[in-house]
Amino acid sequence: TTTPVAAVAQAPPSAPRSLAAAVDPAAPDTGQLSWDRPDSGGAPTFYVVRDGAGAVVDAFSAEVRSGERTTWVDPGLAPGTHEYRVSAGNSAGESPAVTGSVVIGAA
Repeated sequence: TTTPVAAVAQAPPSAPRSLAAAVDPAAPDTGQLSWDRPDSGGAPTFYVVRDGAGAVVDAFSAEVRSGERTTWVDPGLAPGTHEYRVSAGNSAGESPAVTGSVVIGAA
């Protein structure tokens, strides 16, 4: 006889942790976001960066980034406040987003 193997359902990851948003010191028209890997839920296989209105700006594989801290840049920004939402995801779904904003051209 054979013993059935139960499938283990993967859970979506929790939200990325410790989001930091700043102007890149080497390029004053570039926003820079960095965050730590989620610490609960399923392992993330991708990240999604959205603008403040919720439109996808970028989506990329979590395996592409080395280590636990991920950094993402948005070059060529116009002066003003730029809002971002970052979430982690896997085949089971996407995490809640964490938010941050970058002010370009601030005195």
